Amino acid sequence: MMGGPRLEARFGGLGAGLKTPSLIPQILRDNGFEPDLYLCDRTGRLQGLRVDASRKVRPDVIADMNHLPFKDRSFQCGFFDAPYDVPYKKAVNELLRVCSRKAAVLHIRDIGPGYLFGKGGPHPWSRIASILLLCGNDSLIRCLGLFGRKEDR
Repeated sequence: MMGGPRLEARFGGLGAGLKTPSLIPQILRDNGFEPDLYLCDRTGRLQGLRVDASRKVRPDVIADMNHLPFKDRSFQCGFFDAPYDVPYKKAVNELLRVCSRKAAVLHIRDIGPGYLFGKGGPHPWSRIASILLLCGNDSLIRCLGLFGRKEDR
């Protein structure tokens, strides 16, 4: 598949409940992603600004994922571990709004720019890779979507 997005399958490490799978930081680094913004991330081990609406996870900034309090392109790279029990389309678009170069979205299904921006018209993001992650015995398979701004590719 020349020039298209890469598809990969990996063991993502254990990630029970609301926790982000343990090997996500290494997978991101292996793919050239060094996020400086983490949205709804539950690892606690990652570098960068952590944003969440829950005080329980002790984020750096307490904010609604659908209305991030940052200017456009405030961050180089963002990571979003989308909550599975709430609509997240607007939150992903908020992440993309505040990121200038790259973004990674972890979810239980594959999402792409067509879903994020709708079917019509050009948009500034393209998929770099989809990495399917098995996160332990009897767990969901998660998809880590890696995206880049087209002008940076």
